[in-house]
Amino acid sequence: MEIVILILFGATACVHVLDFFRKAWIIKNFRLTANTASPRISVLVCAHNEASHLRELLPLLTQQEYSSLEVIIVLDRCDDESEAVVKPYLSDHIRLLRIDQVSPPIHPKKYAITQAIAQASGEWMLLTDADCRPRKDWIKEMVRGMAADKDLVLGISPHSTSAGFLNTLIQYETFITALQFVSKTLSGKAYMGLGRNIGYRKTAFVRVDGFGETAHLTGGDDDLLVQRMATSTNVGVVLSAASHVSTLPQTTWQSFFHQKTRHFGVGRHYTVETKRNEIVRWTLHLLFWGFFFVHLATDWLWALLILMLAFTIKAISINIVADRLAKRFNHLWLPIVDLAYVVIFPLLSLRSVFVKRITWKK
Repeated sequence: MEIVILILFGATACVHVLDFFRKAWIIKNFRLTANTASPRISVLVCAHNEASHLRELLPLLTQQEYSSLEVIIVLDRCDDESEAVVKPYLSDHIRLLRIDQVSPPIHPKKYAITQAIAQASGEWMLLTDADCRPRKDWIKEMVRGMAADKDLVLGISPHSTSAGFLNTLIQYETFITALQFVSKTLSGKAYMGLGRNIGYRKTAFVRVDGFGETAHLTGGDDDLLVQRMATSTNVGVVLSAASHVSTLPQTTWQSFFHQKTRHFGVGRHYTVETKRNEIVRWTLHLLFWGFFFVHLATDWLWALLILMLAFTIKAISINIVADRLAKRFNHLWLPIVDLAYVVIFPLLSLRSVFVKRITWKK
């Protein structure tokens, strides 16, 4: 029986780790064929009572090293100081759009995005959030991915780093998510992007009827929209450090659980193929750890040796894409945070099934 468990553990570890390495290798070998045109860009920022964040974001948007652009700040039912914060920045290039009411069933954020797109003058929409912090070359870098044959361009949005295990877990989950969606996109199977750093053509949004039948859902303004728009060839990726848009992570377990429950709640609306791929990925990951603990009880030495080899390969994989996906890790933490990841996130996915009402912002 021991040899059977050893074989199962070794085989599962091999498949799981080699798949991890394969995705990292795809990203490492990606070379962007840069767009040389300078399309007009409409930067869209939807905010609901985020005056403090807008105070920090607006100066960064005014410093962008790109001339053919407009910025539309959408204030979604704000009753704080947001409008007073935005007004000093208003100009020919920075506009304010107030939304005071939303007609159900469309979700407020999706309504805000749809209204902004309707008024936008740019060929390309480039979206970020109020709590994000783009670098001064952000727009210029993202434009490099807006080739003539592309309708979508996906960027990276790492979370800022702070002390504590929660932040380490968030950093790891963000990295794994980026590893998954970037490698899939580069393989011609785009299924998601990050609303904090995503661009798409206005004509493509109109062509798929915007958010369509998903307009009422909380969330999905990025991943479900990508699935509506994407083909095997029309999605670009930009991974340069200058294109990264940092964002603020959740700082309490309660807010983190709420956010991830909302994200997983959208997952039930993914395509059948995407769901199947995610089930296979999570099953392999769970079996890897399950067989480890079973084998640990019968032959701890071999169990630990295989575990060490697996995480050595994982560490190498992370290192070769760390700059492109904007994250490095302390290798000693990897087994611990990986185990937490494979336990906590499936439980949150299960929780999303039973939570009937998930809010974005009230």
